[in-house]
Amino acid sequence: MEEEKGIGWQNEPDPTMRHLNPFTAARNNSGRRQADIARALGLENATDIIRLEQAIFDRVPSKVISYYERELGLPRGWQAGYRTFQKMLRRAAPRPIDGVWQMPRGEVTFRRWRLHNWPTMSSMGWCKAFCIHPAALYALEKGEQHRIPAQVLDALIEAHVMSNEQAQSFAQRIQQSHVNTKK
Repeated sequence: MEEEKGIGWQNEPDPTMRHLNPFTAARNNSGRRQADIARALGLENATDIIRLEQAIFDRVPSKVISYYERELGLPRGWQAGYRTFQKMLRRAAPRPIDGVWQMPRGEVTFRRWRLHNWPTMSSMGWCKAFCIHPAALYALEKGEQHRIPAQVLDALIEAHVMSNEQAQSFAQRIQQSHVNTKK
């Protein structure tokens, strides 16, 4: 397997951690496949179930929770387990190429910042690494959303890419850059 520049196998989470996700554990204990669950929920494909098991949902849809509780025995207190799983994955997320994130010169968009620090990582790869729902990143990078979603900032903080203070300052700079480009 060929390694991408700056991102090596040591950044991969422990594959046994996936069983710490309460949704994955409930599905595995039932012996069902992701596609089976998706069909039962009336979904076109298993993408949302895959994302659920990758822990990239900030808010799990209520119909999914109900199904898992009713049909698969999702335990009470699953929220704490899901959140802990997200934090573990985020801590294993790849670090910026130089180990410390940097701001590119000039006006800074989120996409420009992300590509400056993770030049070899696709947007989907970045979402998976930081347990971020792709819709949050895509809206931000397309300019449809001008504020960095809390989910993204929380992920960067939990992955120890930024401190709380740095994240707030970063969010303000990104928003200010957007205001300046509109003028």
